[in-house]
Parts: sequence; structure tokens; C-alpha cells
Amino acid sequence: MSLPKLLMWIGLERIKADSFVYRGNGMPLSIQDLLTIQKMPSTDEISLQTIAMFYEEHLCNRQFYYELKHRQKILRLRFKQGDLCHLLGVHYVLRGSQYAGESGFQKLKKGIITFDSLMQANVGGFREVQFRMLYFPFIYQLIHGPTMVINDPHEPNRVQAMFTFYNKYTERYVELKLRPEDKINPIFFIPVSFGDQRKIKPRTKVEIINQKILDYDDGYSLDT
Repeated sequence: MSLPKLLMWIGLERIKADSFVYRGNGMPLSIQDLLTIQKMPSTDEISLQTIAMFYEEHLCNRQFYYELKHRQKILRLRFKQGDLCHLLGVHYVLRGSQYAGESGFQKLKKGIITFDSLMQANVGGFREVQFRMLYFPFIYQLIHGPTMVINDPHEPNRVQAMFTFYNKYTERYVELKLRPEDKINPIFFIPVSFGDQRKIKPRTKVEIINQKILDYDDGYSLDT
């Protein structure tokens, strides 16, 4: 391929990739702005670095306690830094342990993994998870006032989630799927999947009687 044709091809590929990115003309949003966000932000208004700092500051290092009108009775939800890449779907774009867990979280927080770097690495993968990432800030509002449902144990469920929190924000439903953290502490749950959906299936709802925020390790047993 001649140099002029190569340069033209590169230019077309960049335009093609850029067309997948939801861009806007708004001002950059702060961590505080994300607590009360009312619409899905654009990639110009938010960064993965801001999302990581927001996640660490407002979701980690505490537990969200829910008293239920259900045989489960109590659900204590805890977020860990190392879960963020999975919740955002980074693994659909970048492969490798360095982009997951705590290592991946630090890359998000330091601004190494960005919307642009994901798009350049894997346009198709990024396109699949772009809305998932942009809707992620709604997770704060979701966990403070969720609609809670029971997942059908007979349905195919790779993440083995027992419950789902969901609510509708603007044009999409935001879902957070939960499963028990371990067998020793069956009332402690972890988030195993986050996503956005245009439609959701009807499922049996669980009434939340009371909820509060507690210290991260409150009530957790380390006995084996």
C-alpha cells in the first residue's frame, strides 16, 4: 500500500472509530456532580479517571445494609476497588490480568486506561460497553433507592447472581447483579455485574424495609 493510501486508510479508520463514541458539548463533571446526575454523560463530560475516584470515594470502604421482607432478611453489600474494571466491562476491550483487579483499578485512577485508549485498542469491544461505562455513575443513586428483584435460579446465569437492583434512568434501565460474598458470611454480598438495558423482564420483587450505611467490616466474620 502506498504512503498516501495508507494515510488515507488510517484517517478513515480514525473517523470510523470516533463515530462510535458518544460525545457532547458539556463541561467536565466533577465527582460531586456524579452523585445527582440526571442524564447519561458524554465522553467529553466524564472520564474513567473521574469514575474511578468517584467509585473509591463514595462506594468503597463502607457497606450498604438492607433489611428485607424476604427469607434472606439482611443483605450487606460491599464494593471493592478491584471489582471496578469488571463492572465497567474493561475485560471486553482489553485482555490480561494487568487490566483487571487492583492493577486495573490503579490504571483507571491514574488515567492510563481512558476512553480514547480503549477505543484505539479495540473499537468493537469499546462500542459494546460504551453505554455501560457512561451509565455507571447512576450506580450511586441506584444503591440508595433500588428496586430489588429475585433472579430466576433456572435461567442461564454466568455470574450466579441471586438478586438484582435496578431502576430506570432517562431511556435505559440500570441493573446491578449481586451474589453472596462467601459461604461463611451469607448475608454479605458483592456486585458481580453492572449493565444497562432498554427493556427488562418482569421478576419477583423484594421489599426493602430499611437501609443504612455501616463500616466496611461491621458484622463480618473472618472465621474459617
